[in-house]
Amino acid sequence: MDFNDFKEIFGFWSVNKHIEDAKFNYKMVHSKYKAVEQFKDRYKQNQFFLFRVVTQKQGFHTFAVSQFGSRLLPRRSDYKYGNVVAYLVKENSPNSFVDATLVEANISRQDRDTYLEVDDMAQGAYWLYVDIEWQPTSFKNLQGDLAVSINCYGVGDVRFSDDLAADFDQVDALSSFLSAYCEHHHDQDDGVVNLDEAQFPGMLIWEESNYWETGYNFKLVHNNTDDQVMVLCHSHLDFKNGLIIRPSEDVDGYVVSRSQYAFSVPPHAKRGVFAKPYAGFGRGGQAHTPVVVACSKYEENMQALRQKELKEKKK
Repeated sequence: MDFNDFKEIFGFWSVNKHIEDAKFNYKMVHSKYKAVEQFKDRYKQNQFFLFRVVTQKQGFHTFAVSQFGSRLLPRRSDYKYGNVVAYLVKENSPNSFVDATLVEANISRQDRDTYLEVDDMAQGAYWLYVDIEWQPTSFKNLQGDLAVSINCYGVGDVRFSDDLAADFDQVDALSSFLSAYCEHHHDQDDGVVNLDEAQFPGMLIWEESNYWETGYNFKLVHNNTDDQVMVLCHSHLDFKNGLIIRPSEDVDGYVVSRSQYAFSVPPHAKRGVFAKPYAGFGRGGQAHTPVVVACSKYEENMQALRQKELKEKKK
């Protein structure tokens, strides 16, 4: 066959690893955005997926987040795959992702499958975090039925829990998952994250070097002191090119308004703030310059920000 004929007939091809007697396990999950208005409001009510995963056998495993294939739609469809952020961590405390260890991460841009490949995965418990930035053409072509397969191909069976996202606030989950992510890349010294440990004694402040490698703009604070601290910050995100992820409910010590945020970090705890830029918008300067406030002014500042947040919610 001539190569040009090959390209015409086979528009997509790949070379994949093969395992003898491999096991395949999966879990289907669906987007909560069913109506057009819900989908348009998705950045204000961000959805994520969270799974506890148990491997039965040590060895090679490939996890994947698989979207509806474009080849199942008419040839001239304008359907596009969503962007995916996926973090896989090793559980170090029973039934908890706090203080977990990063195993693998992948931030993909409009790919059908987002892979997390682990060459020699130990038997045990893990946590998988997934955030999908659905595209408007995805919603249109699939008529609001947005679904994704969370799956694994490997040497042994893998047990996926049901989606546990409803049991956890996204801000708390990201504080733990990105803490593991930051510590891993800091140890690798690969420049993926930046660390400021000189500005505030006893505290580490992490941020992304490049949004396209982390999936979020963020400030993550490790408070290694014996005191509670409060972090105030102003961002240029506003509603023009992104939105700061809000806690799903009123979380004590955490306030997010349109372009400002404030949160407390208890002694020897880790907490952060995370922003998700809009699809299709240019990224301007995201001025995340945190200010640490003395504990004596904590209640005063928090009350003022709460009042501002309530006023903005009424608009």
